[in-house]
Amino acid sequence: MICVFSPRSSRRLEYVLHHLIEEMWGESLLLLTDEEVFSAQAAEGKINYSGHPVPGAFFIPAHTLLFEEDIHNQEIQLLQGKEFPYCFPLSRPDADMDWDVFAACFYWLSRYEEYLPFRADKHGRFTPEASLACRNGCLHTALADRWAEHLQQLLKQRFPGLRFAERKATFTPTYDIDIAYAYLHKGLPRTVGGLLRTTGKLLKSAFYDWDVFSEDIRKRWRAFTGRANDPYDTFDALQQLHRDEKLHPIYFVLFAPRSRYDKGISPKKPAFRQKIMSLAQEAEIGIHASYAASSEKEPLRLYSEKEALAAMLQRPVTANRFHYLHFRLPESYRMLLQAGITDDYSMGFVTAAGFRAGTCKPFYFFDLERNETTPLRIHPLLFMENAFFKESPDIQMSARPPFKGHVPLYDQQPPKAAQLFEEIRPLLDECIRFRGEIITLFHNQSFGELPGHDLPAKEVYTQIINYIHTALCPSDG
Repeated sequence: MICVFSPRSSRRLEYVLHHLIEEMWGESLLLLTDEEVFSAQAAEGKINYSGHPVPGAFFIPAHTLLFEEDIHNQEIQLLQGKEFPYCFPLSRPDADMDWDVFAACFYWLSRYEEYLPFRADKHGRFTPEASLACRNGCLHTALADRWAEHLQQLLKQRFPGLRFAERKATFTPTYDIDIAYAYLHKGLPRTVGGLLRTTGKLLKSAFYDWDVFSEDIRKRWRAFTGRANDPYDTFDALQQLHRDEKLHPIYFVLFAPRSRYDKGISPKKPAFRQKIMSLAQEAEIGIHASYAASSEKEPLRLYSEKEALAAMLQRPVTANRFHYLHFRLPESYRMLLQAGITDDYSMGFVTAAGFRAGTCKPFYFFDLERNETTPLRIHPLLFMENAFFKESPDIQMSARPPFKGHVPLYDQQPPKAAQLFEEIRPLLDECIRFRGEIITLFHNQSFGELPGHDLPAKEVYTQIINYIHTALCPSDG
């Protein structure tokens, strides 16, 4: 047991202590506000979180952040220590730490900076450029996990009898099914529209694209006549991969009517429903909350999408990822709670890989405006494959100036698998080191064979899986 003394408690303090001590370390926690009772307490470890030393306890001087109830600009600067950056410095020569590790972890995990004014992208999303980690070149570092590890090491030195839980990293491959088929099951108007768009591109660049046009017609015809799979129908290969590698994936299904940004197959199409039912036999199915649903202030549309999917599957749907990663705090997460979602997998960026919340471990959503812990569990997303595309579906990658903290952009030539894997490998190492969840996001169409999907998804995905398997099961490597 770890006993913590603070002259007064708060919901913020209780949240971060629960996450670090109970969730991450597997230790029991006792928080006391009476110094005499604390001093008399027999515990394997004792932490004094106050403004003065207490004999026999590890002293962390307390910043005001965890005892505040409002939200305001903290004017945080990341200072470079010997091993990692840190923040919330407090100059106390009699303390065991010269910075408030609890306040720092809370700031990152609560996503405090996302409640402050920031420059959003065209979809209203919090961007990598807006994040303190990215601006300081440490988006690829799980800062909150490093801080927790540092505190754990200091406590072990002070209290040799402490025994922390031994955990192992896990790998959860996830897929967003935005559009299950490139050609099939779209209905006559959309099929004709697709042909007209291809023809329009041909007419604009007649000297170059005859081969592309003829190849498009050939693939459409072969798919319509059943002589070849639809290019986006890569599910059989993915299912076989999961069986061979003993993986437990999650598919997030866009199950909504068509709208400007929601262009999936109609949920009423029998072939589409059969495909999802087939996937559900071997995988978890989550709702891919539509862009239209996440744009509304009421959860009714999101709830109806989730319930429609659950009715088809004949089992509850409790996991979500927002389409386009289109969400804002705290409104979007409140909608999930009202809709009965227990786990969200949206905490990442479209255009950058890394640790948006400074962690690779799941954590509970803390509603900063209401100053309360919620039962919604957040699973950080390590990367979406679109972060490495030459051109992402909703943003011109080459138009974004590169800056410290982004994965390098490939504006001239598509990256080779080996080159791309070398960019991803340090992110995997970070998750493995801190025994977190490795959550990747690919789309079914990225494994297809249509022009525009020039990322070597199959090759790099194979390298990722082999690397993780070797790291987590070295005896089988």
